[in-house]
Amino acid sequence: MKTLKPTLFLFALCAMLLTGMKCKKENLTKDDLPPVTQEGKKTFGCIVNGLILIPRTSSSSPPLTAEKGINSYSIKVSSNLSNPGKQRLYLSFKKNASNQIILDCITYYYEKYNGGTDYKICQPFNYELNVNRLDYVNLIFSGTFSVDVPATSNSPAFKITDGRFDVKFPY
Repeated sequence: MKTLKPTLFLFALCAMLLTGMKCKKENLTKDDLPPVTQEGKKTFGCIVNGLILIPRTSSSSPPLTAEKGINSYSIKVSSNLSNPGKQRLYLSFKKNASNQIILDCITYYYEKYNGGTDYKICQPFNYELNVNRLDYVNLIFSGTFSVDVPATSNSPAFKITDGRFDVKFPY
């Protein structure tokens, strides 16, 4: 009977730890979006068709990357955790003839269970983009955005709201 008590204690302790612990918050809300900043904090967040998208990954690949070209900029974000589902978003920006930065193309991927599809949509679509900071010296790109993409023959309609980014370019 003496050896049974420590075994029961260890079993009970393991059960409590395993049932009471979670690595990540699974049910994300708008409160989980990062604040709007302009400091190159490497943050991103938005709501796509009601689903929160923030960079989260269980793999070794970075969940948020930013790249700078001559007259173009891009942001790639991924979340491959199970809830609300695997998501990837690629935003492509460019300077237009008036030297203004515009949102040029969007690629969005969502997979709740098995299988998903990439939807790439280039202009025209309705969007609002506010570039809060584009700093070539400190390599910071930050702003807010929202997008309303109508359905096409190749893509369903989708809406992105409450978008915000504060990234730092690698070079």
